[in-house]
Amino acid sequence: MVAENSPDGTLVGTLSATDPDAGATHSFALLSNGAGRLRIDGNRILVNGVNALNYEAAAAIEIDVAALDQSGGSLIKRITIAVGDVNDRPTAPTLTGNQLAEDSTGTITIGTLASTDEDGDRVIFSLPVAADRLLFEVVDDKLVFRGPPNVLDFEVKPTHNVTVEASDGKGGSATTVHTVVITNSNDAPTTLAVSKREVTENTAAFTAVAVVSAMDEDDGDSLVFTVTDPTGTFQLRNSGRGVCSAAATSGVSCSAVLELVAAVNFEVRSVYPLVVSVVDSGGKGISLAVNIKVLDANDAPFDLRYALRRKQHAADPRQVLEVPPLPPSPTLPSLQSHDVIAQYAIAQYLQMCWLQYYSPPLP
Repeated sequence: MVAENSPDGTLVGTLSATDPDAGATHSFALLSNGAGRLRIDGNRILVNGVNALNYEAAAAIEIDVAALDQSGGSLIKRITIAVGDVNDRPTAPTLTGNQLAEDSTGTITIGTLASTDEDGDRVIFSLPVAADRLLFEVVDDKLVFRGPPNVLDFEVKPTHNVTVEASDGKGGSATTVHTVVITNSNDAPTTLAVSKREVTENTAAFTAVAVVSAMDEDDGDSLVFTVTDPTGTFQLRNSGRGVCSAAATSGVSCSAVLELVAAVNFEVRSVYPLVVSVVDSGGKGISLAVNIKVLDANDAPFDLRYALRRKQHAADPRQVLEVPPLPPSPTLPSLQSHDVIAQYAIAQYLQMCWLQYYSPPLP
């Protein structure tokens, strides 16, 4: 008997012959070799080839052997060789379906695993490499992705190798390394930033204030920026269409210029809350809330010629000076401004001096 799956060259048996002639020598030849499964080397019968013996295919092999002596005598005999059954390992596991979209989340079936066992044993699939089990698992005969969000990034790692083992539970096993292909999908822009968040008062309209920038992992993508400003004081040049160039590693880097629509006055408003947004060609976008601070600058002195005005009284033809009232707070919400209060006090003082000097006593 010889065990199935024995390697090439395994010794099956040794041939011998008896002859009434004293001193006779013999040689041996295979007249039939069991469909090529066996061969003769001298007086030895050997396994011929890899996996030549398979119990499930042939539990016994019959060969015809001829024994020849030096005088031309011969003897032919049929020999039956039994093949012993051993546990066969499963075939290497295959995978049908191997693609997975980037940014996938949750439990997603990638493909179906398959393997056969000649002994009819049930095949069990598993992932023997611990690192593979961080992202993947086997459920029955399915390879499944179960990783956390934001781990499948086409631009960073477009493929993942997963080792799958097929086992019959009796010590027989086979493994295959399968490649899971990550397919590209649209990524939202990242790293939205504003280069500067302050502007000096009295800066002229249409002066550049800051550069708004963002990146996108997708090569060749285009970005459009927008700004939300309830006061209408700021806008983006070129309708917010970003100027883009290839990023250092992958994707694009884009920017747009934030500018003033009108001059700003620290005494009127010192902070402008804005919301800056960016959207890519696939419709994905992000937003950023920013406060643009107005820096105070030295203002020119107040002209008193406009603080006082003349008024003609009907009852008294004399001209006197009158202090105009302060504008209401919606027009000038800076009653706490030291400059305005000081200007108003000076005007009142001058009016008092004028009346005391030019006005005669009342009758």
